[in-house]
Amino acid sequence: MKQALLTAAALLAVTPALAAPLECTFTAECFETDGCHESGYGFMVWFPSETSESVVTITDGTGDFPGLAETLGEDGLVVRFTSGFGPSMLTLHGDAARLAAHGAEDALMVNYSGACREVEE
Repeated sequence: MKQALLTAAALLAVTPALAAPLECTFTAECFETDGCHESGYGFMVWFPSETSESVVTITDGTGDFPGLAETLGEDGLVVRFTSGFGPSMLTLHGDAARLAAHGAEDALMVNYSGACREVEE
């Protein structure tokens, strides 16, 4: 719990030059109204060092995707980005992470739950 609070504080209070990247790992995937199953999906969230603190980059096995981050309530963060799949939203509260991804070519939605943790550089 202490690490989660420190992570949230780093994301919300520290300048981007000092923000460590996050490694996000999702353990559950829910497709549309079908049931959920185990997932091994994950990505990195990179915070810029010299640009606006709201600009981030999401990197997964398919490429790099720019996004915008903003605070969510008192201790959360929301990141909006468009991946190769389509428009997506990542929400963070401490270590807990939720990802909602919507298909760009049809009306599909996939939700993920997992955690994001700071990566020491």
